[in-house]
Amino acid sequence: MPSSLSTPGYGVRSGALMGWRPLVESLGGEPLALLRDHGLSPDLLGDPDAIMPVARFAALLGGCARHLRCPDFGLRMADGQGMAMLGALGKLIQDSPGPEAGLAVLQRHIALHNQGEYWSSQVTAGRLYVYRFELFDDDLDRRVYRELSVGACLRLIQELIGRDIKPSRVALSHRPLAAPARYRRFFAAPVSFNEEQDVLVFDAAILRRRLVPASDALNRYLDGYIQRLIRETGDDLARQVRALISQTLPAGRHDLEHIATLLGLHPRTLQRRLRGQGAGFNTLLTETRMAAARWHLAASTIPVTLLAGLLGYANVSAFSRAFLRVHGCPPRRWRRDHAVVGPGRRDAGAML
Repeated sequence: MPSSLSTPGYGVRSGALMGWRPLVESLGGEPLALLRDHGLSPDLLGDPDAIMPVARFAALLGGCARHLRCPDFGLRMADGQGMAMLGALGKLIQDSPGPEAGLAVLQRHIALHNQGEYWSSQVTAGRLYVYRFELFDDDLDRRVYRELSVGACLRLIQELIGRDIKPSRVALSHRPLAAPARYRRFFAAPVSFNEEQDVLVFDAAILRRRLVPASDALNRYLDGYIQRLIRETGDDLARQVRALISQTLPAGRHDLEHIATLLGLHPRTLQRRLRGQGAGFNTLLTETRMAAARWHLAASTIPVTLLAGLLGYANVSAFSRAFLRVHGCPPRRWRRDHAVVGPGRRDAGAML
């Protein structure tokens, strides 16, 4: 996965900027100037699949809150985010058999498309706990970024399972930026601060619900998104396939049949056209998986067992065998030899 960060190279899809520009303009700000002031290209606004440094994204959000005198900027931005920011993955997520599977896809999406964090959930004593883990650590004030992340996660869950869903409790790992009442209104739940980590807590009964069908507007947007992705990759079918594999890995829907469907082709036609370009589907799948694996092993502390699932392998043994065939060593040894260690880096993976 590409990235323009230094040490370590955490990046995030610029789809995370969804809703940012209209919010800035509504507050009287100049979006392009703010982007440039924080070392980000205005071109990011037109390409949701571009990778931007997550630290600069976090700095941008904090800068907006200060410059626009809007302490709840992260929460306001979260209200403008939803399934549409997931890209091609959003086309598949509504086909999940139920909320538990849908939430698992969302968690895998976050880990693969925001390299600076990942989420994990568990059910205990009738409660569903959704935990957020942050993988980068520096002196940057990331409170606005964290509030956007937690708020957007809640809005995605509500869009997936039901707008009436409310958490029973929310824990944030930092001191509040706005008045506590603002957080209670946004989350419609008690909110505590300065906790060990960010957590959303729900009644586990929400996992027995049916998924909310995608709206006609969302379906039109996602169909258009996929067609735009295909147009922008031109006649390079192998590049189109790599892009779609990368986006659909979190849903486990990266097989030949599903990618062919997204491209509007019969699977045999896709195979034949790839062979004409000197490529093969399985080779492209392996290359895409291994590129993602190398990035995570070098620049994050995500556990290898979790990474195997994120990349669509049945278990860690299957992932280790595939990695060994390509790189000549198992993934844990490769991580030991290639890990990029930054100042103050925490072993977030040890928390799972």
